[in-house]
Amino acid sequence: MNQPGIFDEIVLYFRSILKDFPDKRTGKNKHYQMSDAALSAFSVFFTQSPSFLAHQKSMAQKKGHNNAQSLFGVHQIPTDNHIRDLLDDVKPSVVFPVFDEIFRTLEKGKYLENCGITVLGDDLYSHQPLCEKILKQQLNFILVCQPKSHKTLYEWLEGMPLDTLSIKHWKGKVYEIYNYRYVNQIPLRDGEDALLVNWCEFTITRDDGTVIYKNNFVTNHQITDIIAVIDWMRTPKSLLSNHFSKVFVSH
Repeated sequence: MNQPGIFDEIVLYFRSILKDFPDKRTGKNKHYQMSDAALSAFSVFFTQSPSFLAHQKSMAQKKGHNNAQSLFGVHQIPTDNHIRDLLDDVKPSVVFPVFDEIFRTLEKGKYLENCGITVLGDDLYSHQPLCEKILKQQLNFILVCQPKSHKTLYEWLEGMPLDTLSIKHWKGKVYEIYNYRYVNQIPLRDGEDALLVNWCEFTITRDDGTVIYKNNFVTNHQITDIIAVIDWMRTPKSLLSNHFSKVFVSH
């Protein structure tokens, strides 16, 4: 019998965690299993393809099988709305062990040696304990950092001189203006032991001032090429160099 590979180990561990997923449904209205909803969501994040599940449904109709089933063990693929409805009430802390297990598995297999991996994630993860854990594993991070959950950091930003850059892009019918602001070495939280991080903001506006996208990030990467950092965060298949790879985390 073949030994499971690293991907199979991660999926198997994830399935073991799924038994503890809370299910808010009552009665017999349980056409889709919680494991199918969670593994379907995991497959989208893993492949970084929003249309992955739609393609798998089409494949199943035409060929009787699909990659969501063979790779991730999804028996029935729920709709996007079903997935959101079933998983919205699941606390992020339930899946934290999966994140830890991925690190342990990668470290055990020596996949992290001489490899500059950068962890990407949302605002939930941009807090000092996890950032320190990432750095302890000799990894890097670029994480969303919102004002409402990082009041100290944004108090430091008030009145601080920031590097800025604006670039106009023609989108066929209208111009979009890409606005960048950034600063290096700013405390992530209050206290003398605060981790110093590098902060940046990216906003897309129209000529009339309408904001169509805005987000803020913190990273341990020294920001010298702000465009590369933002492009790397927003475009999963874009790499800063051939020596870097990514791990995506979300909730």
